[in-house]
Amino acid sequence: MRAQIVVASMVVSGVVAACGAATSVSGDAPSKDAGVSETGGGKGPCEAALTFEVNVTGSYCAGTTSSCNNEWLTILGPDGRPVPRDLSCSSECGECALVGCGAVCPAPSPVPSGGLRQTWAGRYFTSSKCTTAQGDSVGCGAGQCAAPGKYVARMCLYVDGSAPDGGADAADASSSSPEPCRAQSPGAKPTCVDVPFDWPSTKAVVGTIP
Repeated sequence: MRAQIVVASMVVSGVVAACGAATSVSGDAPSKDAGVSETGGGKGPCEAALTFEVNVTGSYCAGTTSSCNNEWLTILGPDGRPVPRDLSCSSECGECALVGCGAVCPAPSPVPSGGLRQTWAGRYFTSSKCTTAQGDSVGCGAGQCAAPGKYVARMCLYVDGSAPDGGADAADASSSSPEPCRAQSPGAKPTCVDVPFDWPSTKAVVGTIP
């Protein structure tokens, strides 16, 4: 057991050292506007800002009417597992506060002609526990810096069933729902592209969905 604890400590120390000393993260909410979304961007404890871009040649939506999620980028780590880049409904462990989940369900949005962009500063979060000032034990996210290695950016979008070129995903779409991204068929599948990249890097990671 003692050997296992020592090895685990060495692994964590190696990850932190590779990215800089601090592992605390900003509690600022991501900023978004039409065509641009940012998650974990700007200067942070890992002191890097990598840009991801997805371009399209057809009519697509970020998210679908049944997903309640309009996220289009998933970063897969060297082990092939998704890198958890946000705190979801938890606070950062250094702040340790009760956080409620919002009841708002993000609606799918049309992808503009200029595509979508998102930045990442190399931060990710591991699940942990902490005790609030009031003595409550709550779940929290411990900020870490991503270790150097081979990563994959998986970019996924949905065909806009309300568009004239909606294709197969528009087969069951209602003609009475012309609003963009609202006329997708139930069970619509995303169209995805995987783009490998090395971390750390400042070179933009670009994918195209035809």
